[in-house]
Amino acid sequence: MDDKVILKEGISESELHSLYEKSKFGIRFGCGEYGLATFTIEAIQHTLPFIINDELGTAKMIKENDAGYVVNEINYFAIKEFLNKIDQNKYQDLQNNMKKLQQKYSWLNHAKKLVDI
Repeated sequence: MDDKVILKEGISESELHSLYEKSKFGIRFGCGEYGLATFTIEAIQHTLPFIINDELGTAKMIKENDAGYVVNEINYFAIKEFLNKIDQNKYQDLQNNMKKLQQKYSWLNHAKKLVDI
């Protein structure tokens, strides 16, 4: 596992960017959390599909936009099965859906909404 899973703290922004670029999926689990979804924002920025549990606030957005895999409970076997079934076409679809989220939640779109108000 050491060559596939990296746990790090206190890394630089450039190293973080490099890790996002190398990654195929991001994984984020939590329960009853509210607040800024930094991981979600960064994953969208890097067109990185991710795996998230349904107790997090951004799970609904990911599920509705087919931009990753939302689990009802943290079931490692179901996640493994999902990862084993992903082919290049499905992965490309997930990334394309992330690109749509980039456009939908861009600063320009937010500014347009404010101007329209």
